[in-house]
Amino acid sequence: MVQSVDFLTNVVFVAVGDRAQVGRCIEDRQADVVEVCDEGLRVAFSDQVTDASPCAGKWTVAFQLPREEMRAAIGEGNVGPVE
Repeated sequence: MVQSVDFLTNVVFVAVGDRAQVGRCIEDRQADVVEVCDEGLRVAFSDQVTDASPCAGKWTVAFQLPREEMRAAIGEGNVGPVE
């Protein structure tokens, strides 16, 4: 993905997490909605889940975002992990 990014106009957002969640296993995760808002960058994921056990490994989501939008989110100081 990085090879296809024009870093003069875009940035790459990458999120990683454990597949095992309480009572479910994330088989696939995609970015569904991405928006810059007053609170910073908001990303909603679309998941395909099962009750598979064991559920080892991690999921990774990456996408391109215009630099201006990321600057707006960073300017709010609220880009980081959701607690």
